[in-house]
Amino acid sequence: MEIREYQLSDKQSAEALVSLVTKELRKIYRQKVVSKNESAVAMELFDKLVASVENEIVGIVEYRVINDYCYIQGLAVSSEHRKQSIARKLINKVALIASNAGANKLTLVTIEETRNVGIFEKMGFEITERMLSECFESDSHANLYESHMERKLT
Repeated sequence: MEIREYQLSDKQSAEALVSLVTKELRKIYRQKVVSKNESAVAMELFDKLVASVENEIVGIVEYRVINDYCYIQGLAVSSEHRKQSIARKLINKVALIASNAGANKLTLVTIEETRNVGIFEKMGFEITERMLSECFESDSHANLYESHMERKLT
């Protein structure tokens, strides 16, 4: 497996992966209001790394270093390649990039009902704030909770 910077030639494969993983998440939650244009513009604001296996994109992370921290916008790994440390390797590479850029922590927000909090905790993140979500809704959960998480960099 190779972790590398996203290239323009990865666009179609990366978008297909993100779409597939997003479709899985939409069974749990969705953003209350967002236009396709806002979504497309937001994706372009972030730096990206991809994980590939035999030239197939199997993981992607979107992030942005902002002053003394690095915000992780999104992380997706294909269902066939989960539980192989791909997410951990992507996050660790972002941590290295962020640290080299002067950041002292990684931050992210995840929806608790996805059960991703435990995955991020295993990668060294801790919950810094928990709040009832005002931006997301669900057909299967009366309330959704956002966990703001942080991982210190050394």
